[in-house]
Amino acid sequence: MNTQLFKNSALYKLRSAENIKSKIIYVIYFVTGLFFLGGSLFTVLKSITILLTQSGLPILLYPIIFIFIFIQSLLGYGLLFCRRWILILLCIHVGYSLLYTFLLLPYFNLERLMVSSGVSTIPFIILMLYTIYSKEYCSGKTVSYFAVIGYSLVLAALIVINIMFGEYL
Repeated sequence: MNTQLFKNSALYKLRSAENIKSKIIYVIYFVTGLFFLGGSLFTVLKSITILLTQSGLPILLYPIIFIFIFIQSLLGYGLLFCRRWILILLCIHVGYSLLYTFLLLPYFNLERLMVSSGVSTIPFIILMLYTIYSKEYCSGKTVSYFAVIGYSLVLAALIVINIMFGEYL
């Protein structure tokens, strides 16, 4: 196996870490990265299973499924390979979530969704704070334009879909 390809991965850095603090930080990056990539894989497999066993899904669910797969894959890759731009993605995610929860939902009279939206933001806030704490352990560019622009557009599309069709989902 070519170790040059994976030299920035959390697993490779974990194996070469010298102190226990570094090892714990890389274990957390590795586990959370696997969690997001596993969620992405599960979403793909579950979607294929539903498509093969049922007559079809509502057309609105296709972009939502794609959005969740894209978000989970990008976060999983960034965490698993300890990329610096993951901090920007998490800040964008938390910012969008807070904007959605506290400004857009009340504006569109969807207050019943505020609690679930607010609670689902908490793990991302914790992960963002952890990434801020451990950013010196990450490598790569601070800003990846593909990741930042793609992630922002996909989250904006998800918010528009939720606002337009929130009561039907």
